[in-house]
Amino acid sequence: MTQDEIEQILGVKTHIDDWWAYWEYVPDGNDELCPNFKAANDAYLKLFNEPSLEEFTTKCATKIIELLNK
Repeated sequence: MTQDEIEQILGVKTHIDDWWAYWEYVPDGNDELCPNFKAANDAYLKLFNEPSLEEFTTKCATKIIELLNK
């Protein structure tokens, strides 16, 4: 797959330098549980509740660290 094809699929500009590009839904790998900032789904609306926001950001940070350590 070319960089142009990846950018078209992801809808964002990529910066690939001998790395594999892939998509990961954080924190749970589940699209339905991820906030949709464009459509304001339930997961997005929960972010306005401070304990839910803290839980979400903690899970995201943990998942990102896990991915970086692979």
